[in-house]
Amino acid sequence: MASAQTVIFLLILVIIKCTCFVDVAETWNTRGMELFTAKEIPSASQAFAEATKLSPNNSIYWYNYGMMQFIQKRYDRANVAFQKVLSLQTESNAAMHVHRGISFVCALEC
Repeated sequence: MASAQTVIFLLILVIIKCTCFVDVAETWNTRGMELFTAKEIPSASQAFAEATKLSPNNSIYWYNYGMMQFIQKRYDRANVAFQKVLSLQTESNAAMHVHRGISFVCALEC
């Protein structure tokens, strides 16, 4: 049987590993936003996809990825991403995504 110290040490390692993935995922998301702002949509889409792989329960990353798919007229992929967003969201956060969608559209047309 593992000692309490061993179990605590292993838990700390898991937490550190998870934190590192979140930080890397956020870096990919930030890069995706930079690429989107530069209207480099395919590259932005790839960056958001990386963020979703590293942090699959983050609805914002899935939303960003879905918007890139939608903009590229990849509606099936966009639908899958948006369904994932809905599965992760509470009703109170849904309005935030509507406003973010309007911002994405405005950024493309401005």
